[in-house]
Amino acid sequence: MGKEQFEPSFSSSKTESSDRKRTLKRSTSDAIFLFEKRPKILPIGDECDPLSYLKTAEYYYDKNDLIQSSRELWKAASYAVKILFLKINVNITSMNGLEDLCYYAIDKSAVYDEIETKIFMARQLAKDQFSSAIELEWFNCATKISKWTYEEYKEDVVEFVQNFMKIKDYDKIRKNLMKFLKNWKYINFKCSFGTVKLGNEKYYYTIECW
Repeated sequence: MGKEQFEPSFSSSKTESSDRKRTLKRSTSDAIFLFEKRPKILPIGDECDPLSYLKTAEYYYDKNDLIQSSRELWKAASYAVKILFLKINVNITSMNGLEDLCYYAIDKSAVYDEIETKIFMARQLAKDQFSSAIELEWFNCATKISKWTYEEYKEDVVEFVQNFMKIKDYDKIRKNLMKFLKNWKYINFKCSFGTVKLGNEKYYYTIECW
């Protein structure tokens, strides 16, 4: 349940992240802009189980409710990342932190060495798949999403969640994490002791990132 304590080796640090705008890769009718400096909008749910969210996404897809299904896919991906870092005592509270620490974990974990493709390609594919989840999240603010766009990203998100949840090499993720947080200007963090309850699990954290 993530009770192993990760003690920071130096005092907390804050940096201001600058806006990095990029155009999303979707059909022209769906095009919007995404800013990587985002508010703290990470969802809080009851079960907080990524696999349950995938099942719920399929339920809404069968009912042709693509917006709600997109929301469930985003929850599946976001909680997969959030729970991994809570297991090493890091609480992520923003989209910025979620995205950048997700990519950090992908780079560090041996899981992506075992996928049957070139190692670099496996890691880049995983990052692209999480980007698809983020793009689906932004449709929560919209009224519609094309079926073509939805189905393109749905497959990405499902594969991302299935692979990311295989990460168990926590020591590799923990190693050099504080150095990364200190040097990466797009994440703010502080030493903060507390607990987070997700579903039936309680996690202890010593660092908060946003």
